[in-house]
Amino acid sequence: MILIGVDPHKSSHTAVEVDAAGHQVAQRRFVVNAGTFRQLMRWCEQWPERRFAVEGAGGLGRSLAKQLAAAGENVVDVPARPGIRPVTATDSCRRDIARDLLADLRHLDRQVKNNEPDMREAVAATRTTLTTLPGLGTVLAAKVIGHIGDIARFPTEHHFASYTSSAPLYASSGNNVRHRLNTGGNRVLDSVLHAIAICQIRDGGCGQDYYLRKITEGKAPAEARRALKRRLSNVVYRIMT
Repeated sequence: MILIGVDPHKSSHTAVEVDAAGHQVAQRRFVVNAGTFRQLMRWCEQWPERRFAVEGAGGLGRSLAKQLAAAGENVVDVPARPGIRPVTATDSCRRDIARDLLADLRHLDRQVKNNEPDMREAVAATRTTLTTLPGLGTVLAAKVIGHIGDIARFPTEHHFASYTSSAPLYASSGNNVRHRLNTGGNRVLDSVLHAIAICQIRDGGCGQDYYLRKITEGKAPAEARRALKRRLSNVVYRIMT
């Protein structure tokens, strides 16, 4: 799950996305106006499994926190400064949840940093070229290798795409040809492909060109991103084989 921390101010809101490993995925500043909430939600569509942590939800962040809650989003309050005390039992619960989330993130971050040298050696020992793929570093490569195991158990890239959840499911009825999002498969590998796609879209190159081409063809941002994830799944499969 992605944690989206929001630092609200009178003239702007700054949103930062942090993944389960404690790594910053993205950051964006939104100017406060009538369309701020709509812009924020449109930007966050790329992280369907998300939780918001709004600083000072009882103060400057109150309006934004209420809008998020009304939209059905998972929202917790992060006190603006250490001296603030919760007024109600709900506030206390939110404070404790926020503290637990931050503690978990810091713990995971320490674990990743401590384990990274070992992971780097293990990945190097496999002689894989996965890390040559833009957006796929040591940690993600270790996840891919660990969760895939023997790539030969997937006869084709289509079987592999189904396992990584990047292949849509056929859901047609009668003359209506439809596909729906695959929510099964290996969610860790799905998360890895998502992280790679976000990096490539952000940093430019072939991945960004492919994504923008899909947008030009009329696809919505989420659809274009899913198309890129399917393409990346095929690339990973070819590298592994």
